[in-house]
Amino acid sequence: MGLEATALPFGWPPALVASVAAALMASLGIVLVSTRPGVAERHRATLAALASGILLSTALFILPEAFAGSEAAPLAVLAGYFVFFTFGRFARRPHGRAFAAFFAIAAHSTIDGMEYGLLFSADPVAGLLGSVGLIIHEFSEGIVLLLILRTAKIPMVPAVLLALLGAAVTTPVGTLATLSVLPELSEENLALGLGFAAGALLFVGASQLPEEFGELGYRSAITAYAFGAIFAVVMMWTTHQHDHAHADEHAPGHFGSREHRH
Repeated sequence: MGLEATALPFGWPPALVASVAAALMASLGIVLVSTRPGVAERHRATLAALASGILLSTALFILPEAFAGSEAAPLAVLAGYFVFFTFGRFARRPHGRAFAAFFAIAAHSTIDGMEYGLLFSADPVAGLLGSVGLIIHEFSEGIVLLLILRTAKIPMVPAVLLALLGAAVTTPVGTLATLSVLPELSEENLALGLGFAAGALLFVGASQLPEEFGELGYRSAITAYAFGAIFAVVMMWTTHQHDHAHADEHAPGHFGSREHRH
């Protein structure tokens, strides 16, 4: 049985549980910034630095499988990076910034949701670590969208509802869409999907989130960033060393092979 079909509480697969947790985290950020903005702002930068380190390390660990599964995987990585770069730039357009931000973050969150299914299909630890980083990242994303909508003079209640739709609801929708097609994906298409996910994680971890923790002091930023990266590396190395005894059961470099997922 594939990991994407493994039942957890409520009979949900792990990827869907992770995406719902991400939606709840985004909702928490939205509720906090609408009721206690000081608390939300005080912790946002540190959480962004921690998430950056986790996402960056996770992306680097799933790149080898993507490259081993398809010669076109490097192009998929670039596509993932530049799609998210485009979303980020679109959200900063001076004209219609609120609409642009809503569209960009909604699309961004939908693709985030798709990544949960891809990461868990590749490896349980990659799924777990990627989910942790993305879930923390959603806290900041919900805050940013609500602040942009409020800056555009949108009343609080409609702004909160729009922020919940754009930053929270879209994430499980993306996961459900991915889980519905995963069983039909070939090894090469799965590798391309993982490459796209890795490129997206690289952008979020190395380019987008560092802008969020720019106001942290030098030591605080480095400490949180390094802790997240080292935590992810230790988790991945420990798990794969433990699985090394079973390497003969899987093709070299393919920890997300069909045998592993079924």
